[in-house]
Amino acid sequence: MRSHFLTTTLPLLVLSLTFLASVGRATSILTDDEFDVSTLPYTITLYASPLIPSSGTKAPPPPTPYGTISYNPSTLQALFTPSTSPSPPADVPLTKLGLYDSDSKRWRSAVVAATEKLAGGCVMLHLGAGEGDQEVRHVSFAAAGPEGQIGGVGARVVRAAAGPRPVLSQPVVLDESGKEPEPEVEKTFLQKYWWIFLAAAMLIITSGGPDEGK
Repeated sequence: MRSHFLTTTLPLLVLSLTFLASVGRATSILTDDEFDVSTLPYTITLYASPLIPSSGTKAPPPPTPYGTISYNPSTLQALFTPSTSPSPPADVPLTKLGLYDSDSKRWRSAVVAATEKLAGGCVMLHLGAGEGDQEVRHVSFAAAGPEGQIGGVGARVVRAAAGPRPVLSQPVVLDESGKEPEPEVEKTFLQKYWWIFLAAAMLIITSGGPDEGK
C-alpha cells in the first residue's frame, strides 16, 4: 500500500504544487516592498475622465492622470502607482479610463468602467504577440482583481497569442518557354533495365548450343 502511494499519488501531488506555484507567479500583484521598481523599465500614464452627461452650455471635463503603471514586457510584471490628481467623483456612475494623448487630445485606447469598481479592480495592459514587442496596444479593466490583490488598483500585463501562420506552397518553376513542365512519370522496372534482358538474350543466341560432334 505504501509503495503504491509513493508511485502514484506522490508524483501527482508534486505536479499539482508546481502548477499552483507557476500560476501564483503569473497572477501575483506586486508592491513596492516586494522587489526593486527599477526592474520595470517601461512606464505609461493612465488617464480618467468621468462621464458626466453633457449639457448645451457646459463642456465635459478634460481627462486627468489617474495613475502610472510600470511594467516589464519580458517578465510580464506590472505595478500601479496612483496619481496625486483627484479621483473621479463618486456620484458619477461611469468613468472613462485608458491611454490619452494630451497633445492631440485624443484617446489612444480607453474602456468605460463603473466608478465604484475602480478602487478594487485591475487594469490590464495588452501587448503584441512578439517577445520584443513592449508597446501597449490597448487596455482593459476587470472589476474584480485577481486572487492575491490586496486593496487598491491592480495591474497586469497580457501578451497576445501568436496567430496561425499560413502554409505556403512550393514556388512554380517554369521552363524556357514559360510553361509549367510536365510532371515526370516514374519508369517501371522493365523500362529501366530492358537493356539487361536484351544483352542476356543476345548472349544466349550468339553462344549457340552444345557441339554435336563430341
